[in-house]
Amino acid sequence: MAVSCLHGLPSGLATGSRDGTVRLWSAGMEAKATLDITACGGYDCAVRAVVWRQEEGTVVVGTKGCEVFEVRASDGRDVHGGPIV
Repeated sequence: MAVSCLHGLPSGLATGSRDGTVRLWSAGMEAKATLDITACGGYDCAVRAVVWRQEEGTVVVGTKGCEVFEVRASDGRDVHGGPIV
């Protein structure tokens, strides 16, 4: 897994990679979750941008296929049932 993008917060870090996964990390760099963006059914799910919205409990992900998904941080489930854009 090569990291292609990241989003840092005081309480943790979100990383995205070309294999279509987003990983959430604690501030101590302990793995908290791995989210499979390919399960959202996008065109090309290589992750190009990621924003962890901790207060909302979601992660917004931009893909190489020019799609934007919002998924739940707890289980990676697609919030909108498809791309936002």
